[in-house]
Amino acid sequence: MSMTTLLSDPQTATALLPEFTLIVGIVLMILVPNLGKGTFRIPLPNTNIRIPYLLGGERFTFTSSPRIPGIISVLTLLFSTSLALWSQMETPLSGSNVWCISTAGEAFASCAGMADPTLLQIDGFSRLVEIIFYGSLMLCAVAMWSRMPATPRFMIHAQVLAGRREDERIQKLLDNRRQVDFHLLLLMVALGMSVVALASDVFVLFIGLELASLSSYVLIAFMKENEEAPEAGMKYFILGSVTSAIGLYGISLLYLWNGNL
Repeated sequence: MSMTTLLSDPQTATALLPEFTLIVGIVLMILVPNLGKGTFRIPLPNTNIRIPYLLGGERFTFTSSPRIPGIISVLTLLFSTSLALWSQMETPLSGSNVWCISTAGEAFASCAGMADPTLLQIDGFSRLVEIIFYGSLMLCAVAMWSRMPATPRFMIHAQVLAGRREDERIQKLLDNRRQVDFHLLLLMVALGMSVVALASDVFVLFIGLELASLSSYVLIAFMKENEEAPEAGMKYFILGSVTSAIGLYGISLLYLWNGNL
């Protein structure tokens, strides 16, 4: 199943709109904060003609704002939640709100009689689980809107003691790299848990769980100013790695016994 197949089939693309929205949000999270006044000089003698390509260089004011990553994250999760709800409303075109996506990337209104094995199944329960995940991650994104500084804790404390107000400090932060990393990982967790919610194949479920877990390992240890964060992240990584290895071994035994997953 390739991305071209998923996008070329209108039914499949419509059924997976919440997941495609998350992918678009991840791409925007990477591109938008890097928009700037970067230019490329044409390599001609005795000329200084520069062509703007809008990536790199001095960043624009709005792209360097520490609130931009949070806005992209919240809007992406909000749109994904809305599309997940909308997908469960019966439409005259499909007449069904249950979709099964095969290994060939085609969507069917029923899993019965499919020639290829089913990888993803979209129904009311899977969308409900997705909405719960999206809502939880949206709360995390909103909670971290103004709580993640771009400077270490001791520098913040010194600035506050010097009489600099917190709101003013947040507004003037130009380095939003940490915010970008945090919200990018948050969207990766959302995408991984979406795959978990829709998976009807054990190996696909494992892939989605690993995608969410790898991002979670970094998120646990993200606040590096806190002494407990790196230790907690390392413990979670060791525990998760052992669990994943045992789970993958169990999946291999299941495949040997049953012939499919």
